[in-house]
Amino acid sequence: MAARLRPDAILLLATGHWTAGLLRGAVATGLFSHIARGNATVAQLAAAVAGDAGGIRVTLNALTALGLLRKEGESYRLRPLAETYLVEDSPSYLGDLITAGCGSAYHFRVFEHYEHVIAQGRALDLDVWVDDKEYAASLATGLFGINRPIAEKVCDDLGWKGEHDEAWGLLDLGRSAGAFGLTALLRLTRAKLTLLDHPHLTAVARRFGERLGVAGRLQERPGDCRREPLGGPYDAVFMSQLLHTLSETEQQQLLGACRTALRPGGHLVVVEFLPDEGRRGNMGALLFEAMVYGFTGRTFHTPLSLRRLLEANGFLVHHLKTEGPGGYAIAQA
Repeated sequence: MAARLRPDAILLLATGHWTAGLLRGAVATGLFSHIARGNATVAQLAAAVAGDAGGIRVTLNALTALGLLRKEGESYRLRPLAETYLVEDSPSYLGDLITAGCGSAYHFRVFEHYEHVIAQGRALDLDVWVDDKEYAASLATGLFGINRPIAEKVCDDLGWKGEHDEAWGLLDLGRSAGAFGLTALLRLTRAKLTLLDHPHLTAVARRFGERLGVAGRLQERPGDCRREPLGGPYDAVFMSQLLHTLSETEQQQLLGACRTALRPGGHLVVVEFLPDEGRRGNMGALLFEAMVYGFTGRTFHTPLSLRRLLEANGFLVHHLKTEGPGGYAIAQA
């Protein structure tokens, strides 16, 4: 007799806002960071955050069940996933993205009645990058943490190992707080970076540049890359999480502008959330696509459609890789 199906997975999906709320609360109060500093018991954490012991206990137990913590007697320890992404001192910290995303009124408005999206397409007509500066800055800060490890791999693929001392010119079109351009400056010791983005987002990149010690080689150009001349010529242009916010016409126009702005043989790096070709298995990208569709009515590129778009606009693609829910293409002008 076949084992009876249990509804646990369905119930977890149906109560996703519960887990999002727990995670956001734990990040906002710094529980993971305090555990990393040695505050392992409920009493120690209650003192560290000046919080309620009962509330902390039920939160820690739930996070243990979710696989983010492990419980040893009365003490709680971080599992590797939490240690890597949820501790403030970690270079891959995603706390800003979590607090922005899990608490976003826009996300709730899209998903609260997703039947509207199913019935009529997008639920909101909103450009969050422009219309809500505080939310946009938090989102860009979080994307910086996601994209820094990818930026290191991009630099490796380009052969930028730290020994290059050419006075190259780089352009970063923003959205990820300059994660790619700033990482490149660490590898290219004489290069200079122009960051073209909205002023509330270039300010975020400036803070990261100061933290990395490369702010002196960063020039901020506040503006919208859909309307501003890109300048140049540049040796490399970085475009992160930008294409999916543009119409097909805007994508082609921006790629044409990038090709004109690049020196012959210069590189264009495009980073996006990329669903798999059959749109079956890349859960992170597909969930994000469902959210973005609710905002804009637009869908994402797959690796193949991204390659075709770049080649149709005069680029030669020589690297195209997926990294978790995202991926990147490196193309040559």
